[in-house]
Amino acid sequence: MNYTKSIREYCLNNQGTAFDMSYEHEHHFSEVPYRTFCKILNRLEEEGILKTYSKGIYLISSNGADIDPVLSFYANDNTGVVIGYEMYNELGITNHNEKPIEVLTNAMETTTKNIGENYRLILFKGYFDKFTKKLIKALEIIENNRKIIELNMFKMNKVLIMQLQYYKDEALENILKNRSYSLATIKTLQDYLDNREIENKVSEIAKEYFKNTI
Repeated sequence: MNYTKSIREYCLNNQGTAFDMSYEHEHHFSEVPYRTFCKILNRLEEEGILKTYSKGIYLISSNGADIDPVLSFYANDNTGVVIGYEMYNELGITNHNEKPIEVLTNAMETTTKNIGENYRLILFKGYFDKFTKKLIKALEIIENNRKIIELNMFKMNKVLIMQLQYYKDEALENILKNRSYSLATIKTLQDYLDNREIENKVSEIAKEYFKNTI
């Protein structure tokens, strides 16, 4: 097998995104000896296909597509979701902005990772689908609303209603297995759902994850 050819073709098919060395080696190129893998990446960098971005992370050269290479890798449909002020701004509940951009992602091997001063990645070992992402956004807002600077409460309630109309118990289980939220947040979630007569088993699910506090 021509390892260099395989990795080069992979890069050319994923232009404009990040290339996380540890994740890519573990999930796509585990058959390549690690030293050989590193040498190939150095060679591809010399060719201009890769560019060092941060420790252990390259950017794959692109044809000029205007996308965020970090988010396109760590927060695409299947790998993650942006949280924190970047999410709050996008949802319109505050105009206050802060760096770094925070991302929950399953596309890395470490618990946390900082990419320069602009990104903070947090490992989420579960899967991502639209139901999980929308529920994560709702939970993050409920959990942190008292800390959000310049929060627009009216818009926040509208956003929560919009996100929670897609509620699924399976998504809540997926989330609580992989990220901690306070019992108060979960109770508030149930109140929102019950008040809008959205069928749920939040109480039963919560008993599994808050055994010592319920």
